[in-house]
Amino acid sequence: MTRRNIELMLLLIASPIVIVLFAMMVVTGGQELSFNTLGVPLGIFAAFLVAHIAVRLLAPAADPAILPISFALSGVGIAFVTRIVPDLAVNQLLWLFIGIAAMIATLAVVRNLDKLANYKYTLMIVGILLLLSPMLPVIGYESGGGQLWLRFGSFSFQPGELAKILIVFFIAAYLAANREMLSVFTWKVGPLCPRGGWGPCACRASPPFCPSSSCGRSPSSSSCWRKTSASPWCCFPCSSSCCMWPRGRSSTWWCPLGLRPLRPWPFTA
Repeated sequence: MTRRNIELMLLLIASPIVIVLFAMMVVTGGQELSFNTLGVPLGIFAAFLVAHIAVRLLAPAADPAILPISFALSGVGIAFVTRIVPDLAVNQLLWLFIGIAAMIATLAVVRNLDKLANYKYTLMIVGILLLLSPMLPVIGYESGGGQLWLRFGSFSFQPGELAKILIVFFIAAYLAANREMLSVFTWKVGPLCPRGGWGPCACRASPPFCPSSSCGRSPSSSSCWRKTSASPWCCFPCSSSCCMWPRGRSSTWWCPLGLRPLRPWPFTA
């Protein structure tokens, strides 16, 4: 079964949950079950079905669980809002439809995520600034016991909701770009790579074994590696792994918890 068929199956499994919740509220309110009284859950399901078709056409390799989970959570959330605060349910439903339309538009416009991933640090900074923006005077204000809102005339919104998307995208892009480096186990954490010392740094590219006769173990060995003059590669102790680069030129090193590449000076014989 393909991913898109799994997604469609999960949507069909989640739809009775949402419809039953709204049906319980209709019956509790003394109304009869009909397409009119169940129009909200049916409309939500139809909107997510359109989103499923868009994903099938524009992103066939996407994760099949995200859309059904979003459908179930959105339907249950709007059902509770309708039960507790009916006046806000219409706005919630409207914003849900706007969000689905924005998702489809994003799929149509951003066809290559690799290009967008090049701006992951910029997106992270923008996300952090959005989280801090409610602290600004005039446009930031407190509501419901928390200062989480920005107001521009009669329009107000929580910038933290947009910041979550940007920060999640940064984390995903960072992990995807550094998955091999982050798999290296280290004992120490720090931002710098001292010359000849210990540090949480990993080489982006190095031979799987040190060619020197005195360095005959795998880089993943916990033994302390040392520089040798007989080998064109200098072994650099790096916690529980060996980091190496050719003598005579520097190489790009990345610290797992850092935000930028470090270029230490090379060893010389």
